[in-house]
Amino acid sequence: MSLTLDVTASGASSNAYVTLASANVFLEPNIHIYSTWASLSTANAEASIIFATSLLDSQIDYIGTKGASTQALRWPRDFVDDPDGYAVDSETIPVFLQKAVSFYAYYLSQEDRAAEPDTLGFKELIAGPLEMVIDKYDRRSVMPSIVWNIMKPYGVKIGTATRVLERR
Repeated sequence: MSLTLDVTASGASSNAYVTLASANVFLEPNIHIYSTWASLSTANAEASIIFATSLLDSQIDYIGTKGASTQALRWPRDFVDDPDGYAVDSETIPVFLQKAVSFYAYYLSQEDRAAEPDTLGFKELIAGPLEMVIDKYDRRSVMPSIVWNIMKPYGVKIGTATRVLERR
């Protein structure tokens, strides 16, 4: 079965926030990643875009509300302002979101960031004189920091607890 990219804003069967052509434009200025991205087959690049869209929608609790209950994806949204206080267009897919999905798609095309780490469950390994201690804090997050930095003005990561300091 082949995937078909559907980037229709508010579409009932949409599965992506950015076209392959637009993703190419967003990634092209980054000389460190573009040649690798451009060498992907169309099918693999589009699959990465669809996967990135899906993961982004499942990882962020966005501000505002979906534009229509019938739309397949969580954007466009109503009642969303950008960091400067201007309303985000509720009829289109915002450029910041297209850019975030483009970068996310690149990283997913290079590594399965959603996979469990190979060292999951290990704290340390001792084999004779060799000792290896696993640092559980050095694991890559599923969402690359460049993607989160683009998206954080528009929501919070799902599953991140807010900590409140209470002094008595």
